[in-house]
Parts: sequence; structure tokens; C-alpha cells
Amino acid sequence: MTETGNRRIYSIPPGAGFLRILAEALVDDTFGFGLPNPATDPMALSAVTIYLPTRRAARVLRSEIADRLGTGSAILPVIRALGETDDDTGYFEEDTPIALELDPPVGTVDAVLSLAELVLAWKSKLPEAIAAHLDGAPMMAPANPADAVWLARALFDLVQAVESEEADFGKFDEAIEADLQEWWRITAEFLKVAREFWPALLEERGQSSPAAHHNALIDAETRRIAEGRFDGPVIVAGSTGTRPSTARLIAAIAGHTQGAVVLPGLDKLMAPAHWSMIADFAEPADGGFQNPSSRLDAVTIRSHPQYGLFRLLGALGLPPSSVADIPELGQAPATIQARNRLVSTALLPAAATTVWSDATVLPAPEDTAKALAGVTLIEAANEREEAEALAAAMRAALEPTAENAEPVAALVTPDRALARRVVIELRRYGIEADDSGGRSLGDTAAGSLARLAVSVAFGPSDPVALAALIKHPLARFGCEPNEARRLGEMVESLGLRGEPGEASLSNLPELVMTGRKRRDADRHAPAWLKRLSDNDIDQALAHARTIVAAFEPLAALFPDGTDTAPVGELAFATALVIEAVARDAEGSLAILWGGDAGKALAGLLSDCRDSRTGFAISGFEWIAALEALLSGQVVKPEGGGHPRAFVWGSLEARLQHVDTVLLGGLNEGSWPAPGKEDPFLSRAMKAAIGLEPPERRIGQAAHDVQMAIAMPHANLSRSLRAGRAPTVASRWLQRLGATAGSEAFGVMRERGEAILAWLRAAELQPVSYSFSEVGRL
Repeated sequence: MTETGNRRIYSIPPGAGFLRILAEALVDDTFGFGLPNPATDPMALSAVTIYLPTRRAARVLRSEIADRLGTGSAILPVIRALGETDDDTGYFEEDTPIALELDPPVGTVDAVLSLAELVLAWKSKLPEAIAAHLDGAPMMAPANPADAVWLARALFDLVQAVESEEADFGKFDEAIEADLQEWWRITAEFLKVAREFWPALLEERGQSSPAAHHNALIDAETRRIAEGRFDGPVIVAGSTGTRPSTARLIAAIAGHTQGAVVLPGLDKLMAPAHWSMIADFAEPADGGFQNPSSRLDAVTIRSHPQYGLFRLLGALGLPPSSVADIPELGQAPATIQARNRLVSTALLPAAATTVWSDATVLPAPEDTAKALAGVTLIEAANEREEAEALAAAMRAALEPTAENAEPVAALVTPDRALARRVVIELRRYGIEADDSGGRSLGDTAAGSLARLAVSVAFGPSDPVALAALIKHPLARFGCEPNEARRLGEMVESLGLRGEPGEASLSNLPELVMTGRKRRDADRHAPAWLKRLSDNDIDQALAHARTIVAAFEPLAALFPDGTDTAPVGELAFATALVIEAVARDAEGSLAILWGGDAGKALAGLLSDCRDSRTGFAISGFEWIAALEALLSGQVVKPEGGGHPRAFVWGSLEARLQHVDTVLLGGLNEGSWPAPGKEDPFLSRAMKAAIGLEPPERRIGQAAHDVQMAIAMPHANLSRSLRAGRAPTVASRWLQRLGATAGSEAFGVMRERGEAILAWLRAAELQPVSYSFSEVGRL
């Protein structure tokens, strides 16, 4: 008997098409559940439950199963997302019995505002130890309520991390040793806001933390499966068990009589000695951590792409030696298998890279050339050229061929700025691709309108901000778009140009009148000003008064002598103001609230209005506070775009399979991103309470790259400069170059250079012009 016993534990190799293979295995009953034939029994799959990491993977699997079944009617399995990404939390419906028994989770906005109020309360009543250390000096952080909101957001993220990884805040005091600087003791006192005051507030309100609520739901399902109260086959596929609660659920499913576990991209090509090396570094023998080198190895090994699966195997009770016993579902094509072997060798643990000098370990040059035949390396001069090259490569990849009439291509990158550039460049080719990785709410049209509105209302007099608001793409002020633009330009020209002095919202009509007087009295007035008729100026004056009237809801919050207002009232008044700004001639607000960003902004302002906190701030502080709230919101498109061209973040790309993948931004600091240090805890403190180091995320990113590069065609790209600074190639790219050899790697570069040469030729500019040509420029 193998080490897996009678449990159904499988793996699907990179490049095999994870969700397609999973659908085939389910329909063909490869798992041995004894299911009827779905072709003759429409109810054959109805009792099956499948857990996947993300909702995107769940949607694609439904399509794959439907395609496999063909024509006819059938009840599909229940497919649920485990919620391993921020936007996939809440994988159970809220009307399930266990969800109704638990305290409801607090909303993110309500949590941030409540924590900000606790932070300010903590500052107003400093503990004696801190007051003595400051020796009468004022506590500078947070400097104001807006700073408290930023601190509260970081605190909330810390609480979620601690609860997701099931770390123990109680061990924090043990980490504060006597010889540490006094400021660490101040940090320890400050973190009592998250450790003590925050849980007490949630208990008082009858609410729970989102991460704790999520863990409770998964643990309830784990108990139901482990206790035999779950009917029907159950499969969990594609998860690496990053959360301990998810790992427990996977273990329970593995032990279920009709359970099956399908691992994503388990590296069966890596030698057993190298798997043992991961185990030895991650879990050294007793006393091993006393050696500084061992402590370093234990941290760096977490950046290996198979570390997450190693931890999951441990949760399943399987040693590294069991990897060889885990069967694979499906097979990748021969060239992809060769590429997988090369990539596996390239990503070996650092201590094992000595085998690169062994000719028997590395594939033969001709095999390497075949493995990398579908891989292109683009090394652009700068970020702009990289985006242009990726867009051109994607356009070429979408061209039908004799073998594939409808090829699918996807850009995968964690660099959202690069993704936005590529989306814009694709429009040159008539391709509308949505960036499913999303963008910050503050960077959208709706978010920028809200930021401008509060800046104009409460900020210092700034003609630039006022002009930007008046001519904002969403600004209508009850007019048709073209009319609103024309009137806005006249108001700007008359009131905000030419004359020095204060330009504030309140005196905007007076500034327009000043422009009229200037036209009449100044003999040297600009020609554009003299061309304006009295009727034009009257229309501009009326428009200026409409603009001022639109801000009355915010102005009314601060009558004479009032310094602060509740955040809920500020949010509601802000919504009224931007509605007055964006309302069109027919009274419609679809342009403001209709899109993805508008819905997100409406939700944020509604959450502020409905918050249970009494947090009150001044109008000027609301500017920075709203900025902090907007920065934490990511807007992702709901759908649409080109049916065969996609732009994904690294999380969205998991388990997906396309004909051509473009991996962009392969530079150190971009992919992988640098380890994000916690603003409150040092590495030693995080380790003391059980939090994983930042290298764990690098390991997850490495696994994403290992899976993605196994697509039939892969384009790898990087820019040689970012801004004005030179870049360093991603460590994974450097490793691939070291194992592939200069010849094969050079061929990859040549294919990339061909794309860049075509782009540069298309944009070639003449170095000189004849006299007659100048007039035609």
C-alpha cells in the first residue's frame, strides 16, 4: 500500500489544462465514486460538491463540465469558492444554517472607522508607561483623525492576517524582551487597540471579524464532513491550503469515504532528495534554529514554489517521500513536459543549485531548444515599449491559425500600471480587454470626482482643483455633456485665468464678474475674452452659481462655530454633492452610479453613512480620511471585454488555461514584489506570534509563474529601465537563463527582438524634413 493509503489524492501537472482535466475526470468517474453516466442520467452529478479557490475558477469549471456533457439537460454539481482571495470571501450563502448561527462579520469601512475612533481614544488616554517615556512631549502619531484612519486601516489588515493564519496575539508580550528599545513597548501598548479593545467592541456589538467569520464557516463545514454528516461525493481542487482552516477542510475531504483532493502542479519531477531538502530547511531538527544559517534557510525556503504544497502534504499527514505515490490526472504535451522539467530544475532550492553543473541533470541542448520553442523573451527599453510589445504580441496571438480558429491569449502581471498601459495599447488594434486585476477606486472617474469635490469644498483655495472639478468628465451640472463642457470652459476662462488672487468656490460668481469688467475696461484684453458676448458671460455666471449651489449640502454641515461633523453625515453630504455635479439634463445619475466604480463608490459612502461609530472630524480632515478609505477599495470589472483576450492579476490567473500567456513585469521589485514588512511588527515579533514571513508570498508567486509558463506559448517580458533607474531581471528569469544555457536563451531573446524591431520600424520618425514637408506636419 502506498503512503497515501486508500485516500483519493491526485495532482494535475502544469500545462495539462487543470479545469478541463478535472471536468473530464468527474464526468468519466475517474475518482471511482460510482456515479451514473451523465449522458443517460441528468441527475448523475447533482449530488457532487466541488470546492475551488476562486469564483473565476468555479465559473470556468461549470463551462468545462457543460462542454463535456454536450447537448441535453443535466443538473451540474454544486461548485463553491473557498474564498482564498479578498474578493472571493463569503463562499457560503448567508442563509445557510451555520452562517445564521454566527455573529455577522463587520464591514471593512465600519471596521476602519471604528478602529480609528479607538486609536484616537487610546491617544487621548496614554498609558502611564508611555507618558513617562515621552516626558511631557506630545504624542505625534496619529497627528489628526485623518492619520488615525490610515493607522486603522493598517491595524485592520494586521488583525485579518493574524486571524487568517491563526497566529496568537497572546504570545506578543513574550516577544518584548527587556533589552528592547522602549519604543517597542510603546508599540506593544498601541497594539492593545487590536488585541483587546477591538475584540471587546465587536463582542459588545454582536459582530465578528471577517477573517474569524470566514474561518468559522470553513471549520463548520470541516466538522460536518469529518463527522459523516455530508452526503454525496465531495472534491476540493486547486487549493494549496494557504489558510490553516482551508488545510483542515482539505484533510477532512481527503479522509471522507467519497472525498477526493486534486493538487495543482505538484512537482513530481523534483528529486526526492530535493523534496527532503525543503523539509529539512523548513523544519530543522531540535536545536537547529540555534544556528543562524538554519534560521535563514527556514525563511528563504518559503520562497520555493512547492513550499505551500509541502505544507499541505504535511496537513494531510503525508511525508515528502509520498510525492511519487500521488497519481497524476492527465498529461501535458511532450514539449510542455520537457519545459516543466527545465523550470523545475531552474527553481530548485538555493542549496541544490550545485546540480546545475551536472550534465546528467540538465536536459540536452536539443531537448532544451524544443522545450523553449514556444517561449519568447521581450526585453524592452522602458515600460512604455514593454506595454506596446505585449499588446502587439497579444494581437498576433489572437490571429486564427489552421490548427486553432479561435486562440485565446491572456496577459498575467501583478503590475497594475503595466496592465493599464497594455489595455490602452490594445485599443490601437480594436481590442477591448478588461483588467480583471482591478484598479484603486480613487483612480477611477467616480472616485476622482469625490476626491475633487471634498478638496474644493474644504481644502485651501486652489484654482487648479476647482478647474479640474468644473471640467471633470462626469461633471454635468444639469446640462448636456457638450453644453456642460462649453460652460465650464467659459467659467474657467473668465474666473480662474489671468488675474492673480484667491480663487475659491464661494467667490466663483464674483470672479466671473471680474472677467466681464476686465473685458470691458482693459484695452489689452486677450482676443478670446473680447469675443465673448454679454449672453455668453451671463450663461457662465449662471453656471458658476449652479456650481456653488451644488456644494450646499457640505457647506451646511459646518454652520458658524461648528468644527466637526460625524463621518456618516460627511459621507452622505458628499454623495449629494457629487450627484448634483454629475446629474445630466434629464436628471439621470447613470453616469455616476451606473458603472463598476460608481457601484463601489456608492457602497463605500453608504457604509460610511451606516457606520455604527460616532467618529467625527473636520471638513479639512475629511479630505485625507476619504483618500484613506478610497485607497483600500479595488474596483474589478464585472464582465464584458474581448471574448478571447484577457488581462489578469496573478491571483485571477490561477487554474486558468490559454493558448498564449504573456507574463509581464518580470523584474525584481515587480514580480516578485518585495517582501512587505509590517508597520507595527518586526520579523522577530511576527515569528513569535506565528505569522509567516513575507517570503511565503514570494513562494506563492513562484508557483503561479511555474503554472503559467507551461502554457503552449509563453511570452516573458521585462523593461530594462523603470523610470530613470535600471532594473534587475526577476530571479526566476535569471535562474531559467542559467539552466537553459546562453544559446537557447539567446533564441528566446531573438524572438523578442523581432517584435521590438517591428514596433520600432512602425514608429520610425524621419530625422529631417524638407521645407515643403514642414507645412504638412
